[in-house]
Amino acid sequence: MIHTYKLYERVRREFGTQADSQPFSDAFFSALLSISNDLDNKAFVEMVAPETMEVNIDIDEKYYSAIYRGLKYYINNGPQWNVEQKGDLRAEYFMELHRAQSMYYADNAPSPYDLSD
Repeated sequence: MIHTYKLYERVRREFGTQADSQPFSDAFFSALLSISNDLDNKAFVEMVAPETMEVNIDIDEKYYSAIYRGLKYYINNGPQWNVEQKGDLRAEYFMELHRAQSMYYADNAPSPYDLSD
């Protein structure tokens, strides 16, 4: 499980916003929804994006890095929160998605004898 509030606070401080910034909160939850879709469609990892700080992200913590990098990537792409970042946020995020997919397959390798499909 990943604590939504702790993740929000970490990312919020990096972007230098106020704790009560509604526009940043909206950008944060919108980014989580995009990340949820990416994890599902590109890494085959199911994640339900929370809609409030009180709901934690019900996903293994090994996927934290993919979510964190995705937040930085998506929020930084918005015109209001575009801050100068070191490195290529898109490349870092997509590398983490690939890593998430590899971890998923390591844990859920199909059986060579499974002919149910």
